[in-house]
Amino acid sequence: MAGLLGSWWSGKAAEEESEKKEKEESEEEEKEKKDSSWVAGLEGLVKNVSEYAATMGETVKSRVQETPMSFVNQFQDEQEKFSREQRRLKDAAVPPWVGYNEEEQMKAQILELSADSRNVLRNPPPGIQFNFDFAKSYPVAMAMLKEDARLQKLRFDLVPKKVSEEKFWHNFFYRVFLIKQSSQLSSLANDKKDSVSSDRTEGGDIYHRGN
Repeated sequence: MAGLLGSWWSGKAAEEESEKKEKEESEEEEKEKKDSSWVAGLEGLVKNVSEYAATMGETVKSRVQETPMSFVNQFQDEQEKFSREQRRLKDAAVPPWVGYNEEEQMKAQILELSADSRNVLRNPPPGIQFNFDFAKSYPVAMAMLKEDARLQKLRFDLVPKKVSEEKFWHNFFYRVFLIKQSSQLSSLANDKKDSVSSDRTEGGDIYHRGN
C-alpha cells in the first residue's frame, strides 16, 4: 500500500513538474513574441523617422541650393535696373539747348534767365498749363548749374529762403519751355524775327535784367 502511494505521488509530482515546465516554456515563448513584435515596431518607427529625415534633408538641401541662385538673380536684376536708370539719367543730364537747330541762340537766351531773379521767383501766369516733373528734370537742372555759375549763386541765395527747390526749378524750366517753343516756331517759320528777343512772350513772361 505504501509503495503504491509513493508511486502515485511520484507520478503526480512529475506530471506537475511537466505542466509547470510547459507553462514556463509557453510564457517564455509568448514573451519572446511580444519582444520580437516590439522590436519590429521600434525598427519600423526608426526606419520611418530615418526616411522622413532623409526626405526633409533633401528638401532643405534643394531649397538651400535654390535660394542663393534666386537671390543672386534678383540682385542681378536690380543691378541691371539701376544701371539702366543711371545710363538714362546720364544721357538726360545735358543742358536743355543741346540737340536743337538754333542751339547757340537758345543757349544764350537760357543763360540770360539767371540775370533776373523774377524768372525763378514768379510762377507761370494763371491758366497756363505747364507739365513739370521735378524728378525727371533734376539731372538737367544739375547740368544747368555746371553751365551757369550765375544760376548757382541765384539758387544759393534764394533756396530755401524765398522759394523751395522744386518751385525754383518749376519757374526756371517754364521760361526754358517758352524759349524752346519760340525757337522751334521761329525755325519752322524760318523767320528769326519771331525768336524770343522782347520782354514778353506768348504764354507768359520772360524777364530781362534792367527791365
